[in-house]
Amino acid sequence: MSPVENAKRPEHQVGQRLMRLATSAIALGGPDGPNDTRSNSYPAASVFGIPLNGSTDQVEYLLSRFATGMLASVIESNTDIVLAGQMPTIGQKLNVSHWGIITLILWITAFLQLLVAVVATKVSERVVVPEGDSLSEARVLRGMVEEDVLDGEMRDSAGGKGK
Repeated sequence: MSPVENAKRPEHQVGQRLMRLATSAIALGGPDGPNDTRSNSYPAASVFGIPLNGSTDQVEYLLSRFATGMLASVIESNTDIVLAGQMPTIGQKLNVSHWGIITLILWITAFLQLLVAVVATKVSERVVVPEGDSLSEARVLRGMVEEDVLDGEMRDSAGGKGK
């Protein structure tokens, strides 16, 4: 039997004596012969007598049922112990105390997205797309490239005079 997972306090651990009891909870009989092997037989009709055909998963499940039954009987026979602290909970709880600020952030984000969409629409309306075929588009692009080349040459010549 392995130690308790996620145990935070010593009270959460299972003691060594209880672990030994749980591991022997498969209800094996006393020493059977000179070699001190332990054995027991179960009726085939019982859950514990069903053949498992070498399945390790089913054997693990069967052993865990024995150990769980032993732990349940120990819990029933022992007195309850009240531990100090909070009751364990599953999951996490988020406490938000400033909903106004969060709402303001969401509204500002939505407004900025709308503003960017409107500006992008206005800029895209200013782009000149020529009517017709791809040849007219090439003419427009050629003019833009020539302007860019001329601007670059003028900058180079202005920069060269200053040296």
